[in-house]
Amino acid sequence: MHGIGESVKIAATIGPACQDPAVLKAMLAEGVDAFRINASHAEPDSVPRWVSLIRKAGRDSRRDVAVMLDLQGIKRRIGDLDEPVLLKEGADVWLATKGDVPRGRIPAPLRSIRTHLKKGTSVFLDDGFLRLEVESVGAKEVRCKVLRGGFLKGRAGINLPGLPVSTRIPTKRDLEHMAAGVEAGVDFFALSFVRSARDLWRCRKHAAGIPIIAKIERPEAVTNIDEICTASDGILVARGDLAVEMKPEMLPVLQKSLVGAANRTRKPVMVATEMLASMVYNPRPTRAELTDVGNAVLDGADATLLSDETAIGRDPVRAVRYMARIISTVEGSLLTYDLNLPRPRGESATRADWAVADAAVETALKLGARAIVAITGSGRTARLISAGRPSVPIFSFSTDPAVRRRVALMWGVFADIVKPIRDPETIIRHVVTRLLRQGHVGEGDSVVVVHGSPLWEEGTKTNSVRVVTA
Repeated sequence: MHGIGESVKIAATIGPACQDPAVLKAMLAEGVDAFRINASHAEPDSVPRWVSLIRKAGRDSRRDVAVMLDLQGIKRRIGDLDEPVLLKEGADVWLATKGDVPRGRIPAPLRSIRTHLKKGTSVFLDDGFLRLEVESVGAKEVRCKVLRGGFLKGRAGINLPGLPVSTRIPTKRDLEHMAAGVEAGVDFFALSFVRSARDLWRCRKHAAGIPIIAKIERPEAVTNIDEICTASDGILVARGDLAVEMKPEMLPVLQKSLVGAANRTRKPVMVATEMLASMVYNPRPTRAELTDVGNAVLDGADATLLSDETAIGRDPVRAVRYMARIISTVEGSLLTYDLNLPRPRGESATRADWAVADAAVETALKLGARAIVAITGSGRTARLISAGRPSVPIFSFSTDPAVRRRVALMWGVFADIVKPIRDPETIIRHVVTRLLRQGHVGEGDSVVVVHGSPLWEEGTKTNSVRVVTA
């Protein structure tokens, strides 16, 4: 089981394959820390039902499991199809852009950009698995030739690299999903196709304080990655659309660069798309997938995300089990933190809370402490310590269940509840005694405790480090 001792977290997409409560509980037992609801395949009125299902599974498993609502953004998708359509290489295919869709045509929302399409424009479908080339553009349909064929499923994505994107983010559909997410109490919004910090600022006006994860899948986002990391509450490396919008052979380099940017700005980062894609149909991953997940761990990801593997895959529980085993094995092979290794310093020299978090990590290493405790009202203290990648677990104690769920996607952080005790001496004795009783530390072990002072007051920043003996 993926648990305390494995630092990289696991998120899984919920869907038809795992909507049974027993399957959800089994996935949590194997190590899922957060569930993703994909708004591209879920109408706003279905969000409360999915959230309720996840919350019950979490309560039954005694787990603070996070819920992330992944907004569709400016993603274009074909319409519904009665059944998958075989696109034969070299054949012509017609994309219907408006009105009633005649038989034999594929519904495609291209009306708003029809004037930008011309002969020779590339059209990628289903994360680039299928490729078309525009031959002619009419008033109601676009005729294309199939360059790379295969089966096309309904609601598959459409990518047109290089074409302008003028739609504001969040879109009208995003706002409808956000309203439903706020009402249902989701823990994160994932904003798709972010281009700059402005997209995030607009989104925050409707988020009701819920953290926003920026999905990186456009060239503009790669260019503006530092400002996006600063403005967001974390990033998600969405490798499907990113590989289509940019050169696919650049993906390994882009992943390392984007994960590094998040580490440098001390924001959580998730790596997603096709991590164990063969397990949608097969009982075990390919050797390349094993290596891919391992490299995400080595790159510095806070979390990995399973998509179709759990949403529509044949065995979601097995997919989670393999993911947890890979993470555990790779992390177990790593050397403990070395103070001589380069650290992501960023602005730490001028920010007191960053410097305090650094001091806690280094103190824990030098003293051989068994754990670091973060007493936090917002989760920020836990996040800053997590960014230092300590060689011991981080136990985040909070009075707020929403905060306890939100730290579920932070590297090496494990949440627990605490009463709003305001006296530092009393609360430190309380949490360390609990760790001792739970077996996370032994009698006589050192524990590094980090908190803001005064405790539980809004706006208090991380400013205190203590070393105590269990």
